[in-house]
Amino acid sequence: MSMGGESTYGEGLSHGQRSLIMRSMKVCRVLRSSRLPTVRCAFALRLLAVGGALLAVAWPATALAHEHRSVGPYRFLVGWKVEPAYSDSLNAVQLFLTDASGNPVPGACNDLTVRVESGGKTSPPLRLRPVFNSPTECDAQVLPTRPGMYTFRFTGSIAGTPIDQSFTSSEHTFSNVEDASAIQFPAKDPTRGELAQRQDRLALREQAAAQAAQGAEQLAIAALVVAGVALLALLGLVAGRWWRPRSRSDVADAGEVAR
Repeated sequence: MSMGGESTYGEGLSHGQRSLIMRSMKVCRVLRSSRLPTVRCAFALRLLAVGGALLAVAWPATALAHEHRSVGPYRFLVGWKVEPAYSDSLNAVQLFLTDASGNPVPGACNDLTVRVESGGKTSPPLRLRPVFNSPTECDAQVLPTRPGMYTFRFTGSIAGTPIDQSFTSSEHTFSNVEDASAIQFPAKDPTRGELAQRQDRLALREQAAAQAAQGAEQLAIAALVVAGVALLALLGLVAGRWWRPRSRSDVADAGEVAR
């Protein structure tokens, strides 16, 4: 196996994989210069080829929970920074961004923002920040408070190229947010989201009870008004009977009785 074929080891591999293999080949050159048998170097190259194949299998596995997409002249790899993602646990939207050749894009995060959508609600724009010692990575911290499906919408521009791309969690892209109770130990405490839901339900019950009490009070007042009107009508009827003007026949009859 000649050293002139070094480039064939990098085909189909990422930038980091190619760098690792090229460095190992440099070690092999040192071994050659030390007059070690050629077979040893050839054996080392075989090991490197096997190792490169294993890396080609293992490394993409780390990105299985991310969605890959070509966006114009760029490549997006999007997912949660911590997966599986759990509710009520601090996480981040993770974006790996390269050009078509897999090289970093300087300043790619500067003019991009991401909005997180879930349950019919949308977050304000979140700033993407570059990650130290990871030149292709941009992250935006977020704390998902409810389990379920999430969408990341990236907007802005990269070197003048307009960007408006949405990535949605699923079993084929990146993970949905799972209920944190599945991993709680030793006690399953309610999350802040669950406490907020309970408080909302309690507030609704209190509001319904207050409305019912107000309605009952209004009915009681109406009943009192009706009773008062009925009483006044009855009194008026009685008073009319006792105080109505007497006719002449009534007066004559009363005089006869007096005699």
